[in-house]
Amino acid sequence: MKLILLLGIAITAAATAHAAGKLIHADADVTFVVPSNSPAQYERTGEYGVLHYAGRFPLKGHYVYGYVTENPEEDVHFGELELEFTVSQSTAERLPYWTDGSPVREITIRNAERFARDVVGPANIAKLKAHRIERVSGTATIVVDQFETSVECDHQTSSARFVRAVLVPERVAEKRLASASGC
Repeated sequence: MKLILLLGIAITAAATAHAAGKLIHADADVTFVVPSNSPAQYERTGEYGVLHYAGRFPLKGHYVYGYVTENPEEDVHFGELELEFTVSQSTAERLPYWTDGSPVREITIRNAERFARDVVGPANIAKLKAHRIERVSGTATIVVDQFETSVECDHQTSSARFVRAVLVPERVAEKRLASASGC
């Protein structure tokens, strides 16, 4: 009886969530919900079921820009700078999401170098490249466009193009890299 009640509650919640937005079918197995208050407006479905959205809008969130690892044996991308941008919960709730998932929190910024220049700042980039720090993090409100979503291997991915920074509070440069020692 409890299982039936829980199943009924889950179905009602899903129906309510879907009713609050527009359903977009990327393909036979993948459907997205575009919330009614979403700043991203569905434009078209492209190759491989990638949904493209129109609109320029702000994203609030936390970013980390820096090196993935200090150890070249741990990661094939050792020495490359990487950007992670995690949107706030309130921002995530307004973005398109896969019906089999939950609101997406991590957004790939396709032009990470421009983001770094404008948000992380030239001084911190110089420190990163000189290996004096490992990463820089902070919170920011940025404006993006060319938002896209897709599902690959049962995982939703979302990406956007960085346009400009609106608000960049204080940045935090983190962790000095271990100094190289030799014999």
